Amino acid sequence: MVRQDAVDAFVIMRFAEILRERRLDEALDAATKLGGTNAGCEALLRHAPQIRAAFPFARRHLRFVQASRERLSAVEHLAGRFFREVVVDHEYEDVLLTDESDLYDFTSFTDARIQRDAEVTAMLARMTAHYLVDADTAGTTSIVGLLEFLAQRGITD
Repeated sequence: MVRQDAVDAFVIMRFAEILRERRLDEALDAATKLGGTNAGCEALLRHAPQIRAAFPFARRHLRFVQASRERLSAVEHLAGRFFREVVVDHEYEDVLLTDESDLYDFTSFTDARIQRDAEVTAMLARMTAHYLVDADTAGTTSIVGLLEFLAQRGITD
């Protein structure tokens, strides 16, 4: 007889290996095909979609497609200074920026939404101070949108 806590620990360790190996789809498909009427099988059948959604990085067939950089290319010359003076916690050369990037992408993901909102508000305040424009009138937190806003107001570097 094996203690339940030991079985649980083994199951969690094996699950972590499956995640690392990106075999989640394969393992879930095999387990759900077993069927059965016990509580574990019923729970797995009920929760398989949520498990797949919760661990997208562990799915073998997941493909990442980089968002366009077309709009960014027209205002990219402003990005280095913008990151130094507005974003401040990240260097432009060290990040992947696309047309879909937003100031919220550069806030603390572990903090509550109210803290993230405060971080974005502080970035917009720095933008107002450094560029002498009212950042709130840009009406966006999209980085490309903000860079386009600055370009429209005659900022050249």
